[in-house]
Amino acid sequence: MIDLLELSIEKELTGEESLLNRISDALYYTTFTNHSLLSGSIGSLLYASYLYKYQYEERWGDRLIDILETIITEINDVSTPHLLTAPLAYGASGLGMVMNILKNNETIEIEYDEYLSFFDELVCDGIVKLLGNKSTDYLYGSSGAVNYLCQRTHIDAVKICLEQTVDKIESLVEIRQKGITFPNAHLQVMHADNYEIDLSLSHGQCGVLLSLLKIYEKGIAQDKIKVLVEGGIEFLLSTMMPIDFEQNKYSYFPLKFDDSQPSDAIVNQGFYGNRLGWCYGDLNQVILLYRAGQLLNNHTWILLADEIGLSISQRLSQASTDMKDSHFCHGTSGLVQSFKSLYAITRLPIYQQTAQFWYAETLKHLEKELLYYNTNKAGELLEGFGATALVLIAALHKDSSQEWDAIFLLS
Repeated sequence: MIDLLELSIEKELTGEESLLNRISDALYYTTFTNHSLLSGSIGSLLYASYLYKYQYEERWGDRLIDILETIITEINDVSTPHLLTAPLAYGASGLGMVMNILKNNETIEIEYDEYLSFFDELVCDGIVKLLGNKSTDYLYGSSGAVNYLCQRTHIDAVKICLEQTVDKIESLVEIRQKGITFPNAHLQVMHADNYEIDLSLSHGQCGVLLSLLKIYEKGIAQDKIKVLVEGGIEFLLSTMMPIDFEQNKYSYFPLKFDDSQPSDAIVNQGFYGNRLGWCYGDLNQVILLYRAGQLLNNHTWILLADEIGLSISQRLSQASTDMKDSHFCHGTSGLVQSFKSLYAITRLPIYQQTAQFWYAETLKHLEKELLYYNTNKAGELLEGFGATALVLIAALHKDSSQEWDAIFLLS
């Protein structure tokens, strides 16, 4: 039996809260066709918990119970097999991270430990299978599952699992002329003829390295991880090229890279796109360089992150960022939370100011988007209004829990 904790707080709405209420309506009336984190009911479970607790909307309390009861039933009767797999995007690690947030926020009373222990075993077994298939992808492979397990290192079996995971990743490393990379079979699933090295957080080098740093922070396999991170960043830096705002060349790093060709080859020059998003682009690499620099005590990386970070903070146009909507994955709300993460890491005011700029842009986009939007996609976490609602709640309710952005490797 699942019980809601009672909330009965009344307050007058501000203009931004009224806007959030419109988003809430769009989210509430979305019908899901799957149980997943990115586009289904698990993502809804996440933002429903925040809308209930911080916006005081009772309908979301009922929705929380409905979603949880349905998911638990389908886990118990194995009617939705993908819930018993490891990937963050649609499996037990994504559900586990959301349930861990529900537990910490004390929004709903449920026997969390029983389910989380079950997920631990599922995810550990699943990582073995994913790495056996060379799938290191953050959203769809082993790296996102690692992020979940790093919240569970008070369990001895989880620590052992993470140690073994590092050993397996180490065995899969691809040695390059400069540095190392990691295989990602998921990219071949997406595009059978894919041969480039992806450098992004969502699907590539950055996501793998940030996940390894999560393990490092827990004091596990630190010597091995240090070598892997140093080699991975060496390769990343080998792809770095000068920028030229006057020539509309804004990015230091390519979105992906053909290692059989030099950086200045035509094929690789085409990969230095202007995208600046949560999912891929220079912003990913700045977060990585700061995290790695601080944890591994490498001041050179931190100084480089400062230099690139200042540059990306000056990219405030659609042309220089490819920002066209409010959505989190590759839209303005993802930039808001990413720059807030940089501010939390560094306390440099420029990042706070840039986050505020993109927050204002997010509100402008929402005013237009809420007049006409794809009702089938509105409830999605990454490419709908789901994570964008969480960004607004964080801005409106300063006391709100920010744990959710750990799902996106931002904390």
